[in-house]
Amino acid sequence: MALYTIRSGITNHPETSVLQSISDMVRTGGLVNPSSDFLVGEASGGGLNVSVGIGNAYVKGANTNAYPVRLTTTYNQAISPNTSGNPRIDAIVLYIDLSA
Repeated sequence: MALYTIRSGITNHPETSVLQSISDMVRTGGLVNPSSDFLVGEASGGGLNVSVGIGNAYVKGANTNAYPVRLTTTYNQAISPNTSGNPRIDAIVLYIDLSA
């Protein structure tokens, strides 16, 4: 068994130790304030563009760690046209790419 605290040892702490308290506090969905964080709307100019507003969130990884995320400027995303002709529902998803 290994017991870790933020102040123990002089080497790097495992990611799970540092993020455990955050992981324990994350609400379902992970948004700090669902009424104002990462709001998605039509971008100026219309078309198939959306804007994602500023916000704070915690994203749970596959290993159950939660990672703090902060967007400080509005992000614009183009949505590709539907060339299949089938009905579709688009989703904007916030995720952490741990391989990057």
